[in-house]
Formats: sequence, C-alpha cells, structure tokens
Amino acid sequence: MSHDDARLSAELRALTEDSVRSGKVSRLEVVWRELSAPEVHADAVVVPTGAEGDWLAALTDVRLVIATRLGISDEADAEAVYDRAQGDGASPEGEPDEVTDALATMYAALTWWQESLLDAMSRTRRGR
Repeated sequence: MSHDDARLSAELRALTEDSVRSGKVSRLEVVWRELSAPEVHADAVVVPTGAEGDWLAALTDVRLVIATRLGISDEADAEAVYDRAQGDGASPEGEPDEVTDALATMYAALTWWQESLLDAMSRTRRGR
C-alpha cells in the first residue's frame, strides 16, 4: 500500500468510524430491548418481522468480537472452538480456562442462533 493509499484509508476511516460504530450500537440495542422485554419467554425467541437484518448484523458483530478474542482466523480454528464448546477441546496449556470455555460456548451458540434465523428466513421466503 502506498503512502497515499494509507492516508486515504485513514481519512475514510475517520469519516465513517462514528457512523459504523453507532449503527452497531443501535442494532445491539434493538436485540437487547427485544430480549429484555417482559413478554419474551425463555423457551423461544421471536424476531419481529422487519428486524431480521438488525438481528443478523448484531449477531455477526458479537461473533466477530468473540472470534477475535478466541483467535479464530480460519475454519480449523473455528472447528477447534466448536470442539471446545462441546467439551472435547482443551486449552493449549492443558489447563482449564473458564473464560475461554465460556467464550467458545457463546460463539457456538451465537453461530447456531444465526444459522437458525437464516434458515427461518429462508423457509418464510419459500412460503413454508
């Protein structure tokens, strides 16, 4: 990357960073409000029609943060995290690491939730 490209990238980031960040916060707030609503039942989460995009984006944002923390950079890393979430993996040092175990479980759960939402949206579009 040339010096001019780096400068242009920095300028673009400066112009868009606040709006990107506020969009992420806004989507997370939508999901949080829905999950915190008194009428939400523990056995089911109903994503309101029209809010699916916000939910998918919010789940992606959280998964990306957790993936970074877990060091996921490719499919093999992700598979190791899924194994760990199922109790089949261990920390590299062989010592239990409750925080990493919890993050692995959260990552796997969010992945499942996101896939479930995409599947439900696909079924709805096909009229099932």
